[in-house]
Amino acid sequence: MHLPTALYIIRHAQPASQEPDYSGGPNPPLGSNGQEQARLTAQQMADWGIDVLYSSTMARALETAQPIYDELAVAWHVWPAFCEVGRGRWPELRTLAAQAATGTENPTPTRPIEAPLDPTEAERYLPLSRLHTLYPDILLSQPFPWPDNWWRAFQDETREAAYARVDQAIGALWDQHRGSEARIALVCHGALASVLLTILTQGPPCDYNRFSHAHAAITRVDLYDEGFARLRFQNYTSHMPVELVTDGGFPRAKH
Repeated sequence: MHLPTALYIIRHAQPASQEPDYSGGPNPPLGSNGQEQARLTAQQMADWGIDVLYSSTMARALETAQPIYDELAVAWHVWPAFCEVGRGRWPELRTLAAQAATGTENPTPTRPIEAPLDPTEAERYLPLSRLHTLYPDILLSQPFPWPDNWWRAFQDETREAAYARVDQAIGALWDQHRGSEARIALVCHGALASVLLTILTQGPPCDYNRFSHAHAAITRVDLYDEGFARLRFQNYTSHMPVELVTDGGFPRAKH
């Protein structure tokens, strides 16, 4: 039996939108707390060692992955398939689908994926083809097709579609490294990490975060060639001082 593939799942560091006085819009960058969390996470991953790095295309994940890449200079793959899931809208989308099925209400229309960018989108998002302008060293080959305007693929994504997307993505990543005994870091998002762990531990889908992750927390799962996964540890934050650990709000007060 080969040694397992080690998958380190890292939630992005704290975004600026969760710090005081944020006035920006969607797809926020890291705030000052987040930048320090990301730096400490990079040091931890350098101590443990990894062979390859993956991240989502969202700004907070890219900015968390950048210090890891700077420390280790491993191949850095950027996959939109690991972007956040819209967990909060899943009940509403089920209601809309049920109403549409009975003819009582039409579902909310979505904007075409390849429609021209409006000014707000152009300020907040970079298409896949332009991500190299900010991150020149990333690798953008995809395991399955994604539109250049990648963020629109997640509009009105149901729970079923989100779980299918994450299942396909982790399957593609596992297939690429099966039998390699690689150490992989994946920088993603809180709700997506919960969905991912639910899939890997064969739990039933749910609307809530079954597995909680603080900002910049690290979880390790071992992936075995025989097709099963083993959770080694979850929500590790010991690489950060306690006052810097956040889970969706502001840092904890010192005691």
